Amino acid sequence: MMKKCLGLFLLGLAVTLAGCKTAPGVMKFNNEIARSNEKLATSARSFYKAISPLGLNQQADLTTAQSSYNDAVKNLKDAQAYFESFSGKSGSYSTLQGQYKEFLKVQEKIVEEYMKVMLQTAQDAKLSPAEKWAKIYPLLAKASTDENAAYKTLTDAQVAYAKEFSLEPK
Repeated sequence: MMKKCLGLFLLGLAVTLAGCKTAPGVMKFNNEIARSNEKLATSARSFYKAISPLGLNQQADLTTAQSSYNDAVKNLKDAQAYFESFSGKSGSYSTLQGQYKEFLKVQEKIVEEYMKVMLQTAQDAKLSPAEKWAKIYPLLAKASTDENAAYKTLTDAQVAYAKEFSLEPK
């Protein structure tokens, strides 16, 4: 009976632990943030490049805009899943992880509240390019303001993290 209970306990413990990842090492953690940011930035740049002709009263590249939006959604979900899959260590590690999760919340707002509306506006066949741009441009400004504030806080946490673990920025 005791062996059976111990076996069930160990099985339950193994199942519980299987869902939790070990936090990555100091350098890998920092590099994963950089990789996630680059993927998000690449999607955003591609999206902007696709819709920016509207500002010149020209047609947007709707196929690229849609694809870039889809990439942004995927990259955001991947980053959120990865950084939620482990608990941070202590000190500046957990502070940076917390700040990055907050940064990703801002990215989610940008993707879901700004980029999505910009895409829908760009796809609206009833509007001229100038009318589309008049609706899109303020959203670009809001997205930039929101991102800059979140990025400043994230950068401050990254500087403390780099200092604590003697990492040199490239």
